[in-house]
Amino acid sequence: MLLGGQGEVTEIIASEDLPIVGRPIFKLGLPKGIIIGAIVHDGEVIIPKGDTIIYPKDRIIVFSLTSDMPVLKKMLRPNKGGILSELWGSY
Repeated sequence: MLLGGQGEVTEIIASEDLPIVGRPIFKLGLPKGIIIGAIVHDGEVIIPKGDTIIYPKDRIIVFSLTSDMPVLKKMLRPNKGGILSELWGSY
């Protein structure tokens, strides 16, 4: 948690069934309170731009306001179940 509990940093490993995979970041519709700060793709750290595409197995570092966490969790909900839906299913 950051900013006295108002912000969070999350690391996500992208799986093939996430709706954010294969799409440029500018098409994800991220709210202003969510920023993808870095992506690690094949061992290379990338500072993403709008046209950056997230691939399966990429490690994504996300900075977000705590108030936007429900939006982030919804965006990271796998299309067909999976480990994130089990972890965040009760949120």
